[in-house]
Amino acid sequence: DWSSDVCSSDLGAVVGSQLGGRLSDRFGPERPLIILIAINAINQAVFPDVSANPWTAAVALILWAFIGWSVWAPQQMRLIALDPAAAPVLLALANSMLYAGGGLGAMLGAALLPRIGVMHLPYAAAILFACAVVIVYLGPRTKRPGVRSEEHTSELQSH
Repeated sequence: DWSSDVCSSDLGAVVGSQLGGRLSDRFGPERPLIILIAINAINQAVFPDVSANPWTAAVALILWAFIGWSVWAPQQMRLIALDPAAAPVLLALANSMLYAGGGLGAMLGAALLPRIGVMHLPYAAAILFACAVVIVYLGPRTKRPGVRSEEHTSELQSH
């Protein structure tokens, strides 16, 4: 029954959307992004093996939805922190890239489907998620929330 799978992914989405922002507030945006995207890469890599059983497939779908919804808040926080003055433009571009990525992912999936088959598509997704982990890891860093710059700290001490 596919309705239980849909309900499972909805549950993951609700929990993920709430937890993503909280993780970013506590640890800064990069650490949650790296960990969550890495877990998603692993989840995709094992999906062909776990999808035959409805219970393990439901867990994988919950995890997939959870991560999909939980990475958005850290990504937005990261973009805002990188250039606060350009935040509106960066967030608009991020939203555009979300849809562009969905379209490109569908095109890639359609191109790969006849070559590798439906059960191997998650492996391609796992590779792309692993690339995303590397990009975030090597990309610019933001300061952790609550950490003051040396300049700000010296200003406070001089007053």
